[in-house]
Amino acid sequence: MYRLKYLVMPFIFALILFGCGGGSDGSDTATSEQISISGIVSDGPIKDSIVKFRNKKTGKYLGIETATNAKGLFDTVVEIQASDDINNYIIEAKGGGRYCN
Repeated sequence: MYRLKYLVMPFIFALILFGCGGGSDGSDTATSEQISISGIVSDGPIKDSIVKFRNKKTGKYLGIETATNAKGLFDTVVEIQASDDINNYIIEAKGGGRYCN
């Protein structure tokens, strides 16, 4: 027991000594980035399809969706965290119908 006390004491002292540092000054706030995305949903043009953006890793959707026009085109701006990568997202389109002119 006596030997254990001498082995543990240096670790406790180190925790007390270094435990006061490492605080945050609040400047580490997460920033986001706006990215413009446009494309076409096509099996022939798909009119009124709902386009959503899903993270491949988490499965969560961004809080934005848009619809395609009569030519199947969509255009929107998404906002992602600066620490994230736009390549982590999948563009999903559901619904709509073929446009015949």
